[in-house]
Amino acid sequence: MASDVIQSLETKELRTDKFGLGVTPTAKQVDFTITNWTNDIDMDCDASADAVLADVLATLIKELQAKGIIGGTTSA
Repeated sequence: MASDVIQSLETKELRTDKFGLGVTPTAKQVDFTITNWTNDIDMDCDASADAVLADVLATLIKELQAKGIIGGTTSA
């Protein structure tokens, strides 16, 4: 006789507020200040210059700031 197969699925809620994300930045958090930023989301990992990498990183930081995950300012 074949044994019965019991399948179960355990789910857990992953909430960003448990990790301090998605909350209004406080004075205790690091505030990133980005200057001379140019919106850039493309980079060639074999050939990109430092300025391109800096713009991609700054674009990522700007997105995190817009979502309230980190504090600071980004300006062109």
